[in-house]
Amino acid sequence: MSERKSDKFVRDLQKTGLNYEESMIYFELVQKGPKGDYASVIASTLKMKRTTMLSKLNRLIQKRCARIDGNPLAPRGVRRFVAISPAEYITKIVHQKRQELLELEKLEKTASKQLERMFQQSIEYGQEDLDPFLAPFLGPLLEQGWKLVEQVVELSKISHGFDGYDCTLLPPKAQLIKDCGFLVFKFNYPVESDETTINFITDLLLRRSSSEILQKDIGVKDIQISKTTIDFFDRTFPSLKMEFLFAPQAGFQELTKSIIVPIHDKIFFLWGEDYSIVEQMIRAVFRVEKILVD
Repeated sequence: MSERKSDKFVRDLQKTGLNYEESMIYFELVQKGPKGDYASVIASTLKMKRTTMLSKLNRLIQKRCARIDGNPLAPRGVRRFVAISPAEYITKIVHQKRQELLELEKLEKTASKQLERMFQQSIEYGQEDLDPFLAPFLGPLLEQGWKLVEQVVELSKISHGFDGYDCTLLPPKAQLIKDCGFLVFKFNYPVESDETTINFITDLLLRRSSSEILQKDIGVKDIQISKTTIDFFDRTFPSLKMEFLFAPQAGFQELTKSIIVPIHDKIFFLWGEDYSIVEQMIRAVFRVEKILVD
C-alpha cells in the first residue's frame, strides 16, 4: 500500500477521536488482521519504544478499538494485540456522535437562552466599572436603562496624538440594530475648529468602520461608507453614511445614523439605529460640555 494512501487512512482515523500516534497504531493493527501482533513487533515497525507502545495500546483498549487476544494476564511479551473490526469501531463512533448531537440539540432548546442571558449580564458594565473620563457622559444613560457592554480605553498620546475611548451601548428602545457606538478622541489641544484634525479623524473612522463591520459575522456582504453632514440643534455636523449589502438582490440599505461632533479638545463619533438614539447621546455629551440646547 502506498504511503500516501496510508497517510490518508491515518488522517481519517483521527476524525474518530484518536490522536496521530493512536491512529497509526490502530491502522497497523488493522493491517495485521484478526491475528493481531505483539507490542514489540508493532513498536519495531513504527520505530517506537516498546514501553511507549504498551502504553499506547492500553489507551486503544480503553477507547474500545483494540483488545488483547488470549489470556490478558499472560506476560507482556506474549500478549497479542488485535484491532476491533473497523466497521464495528466506526459504527460505534457514529452512534456515539449522534447521541452527543441529540444531547447538544436538547441543551440548545433548554439551556442556551438561560446561559446566554447569564453571559450578557456578566459582560455588562455597571456605574462602578466606568472609566473616570467616560462616567459623566455614560452614567446618566445607564441610569435611564442603557447598558454598556464594551469599554476600550487606549491612552496613546505620544504615538497617535490623542486618547481613544470606544464604547458599545445597548439602548433600551432599539428595534433592529440593538447596539450603538460612543467613541471619543481626546486631544491635548483644541480641535473644534481644526479642519485638518477633524478630516483626519473622519477618514480614520471611515476606514476603521468598513473593516470592522466586514469582519463581523452578521451577514454583511459589502458596505458603502461616504462622508456627509447631519443637522442637529440648528447646527450642521460631519457624518458618515453607512449602507449595508446583505444580499445582491436586496441592494444597499442605510440601517444606522451617525454624527461626528468636535467640542473643545475632543471629537465624538456617535452612531445608532436612528436619530432619536443618536440625539440622546448628543444631549448627554452637551450636558457635560455645558452646551445649551432646546
